[in-house]
Amino acid sequence: MSASILRQSRRRRAPLRAEFPVSKIVQSWKGYIARFGNQLLGRSGDFWQRECFDRFIRNEEHYRNAVRYIEGNPVKARLAETPEQWQYSSARMKSVAEKSAPLQ
Repeated sequence: MSASILRQSRRRRAPLRAEFPVSKIVQSWKGYIARFGNQLLGRSGDFWQRECFDRFIRNEEHYRNAVRYIEGNPVKARLAETPEQWQYSSARMKSVAEKSAPLQ
């Protein structure tokens, strides 16, 4: 449940109705993205992994490793040669920020 829906329900003091289960919303969203992504990439078939792997981040080192893993996905998929080259990557944003930061 999103925080905005929860805040609205608390303001109204009305119970939430399960007209649109989150699972159905995610299923619809993933279907749309899969069709669009496959079309964009000239592919067909499975687009998503079978399971979503949630993980509790234990400490700063674990967080950095998870970020590095995620930033490496476009390279692994051959969408970019380096994480910084992928236009949607946090690695790219960090690289731009570091270049524009004043030297101390």
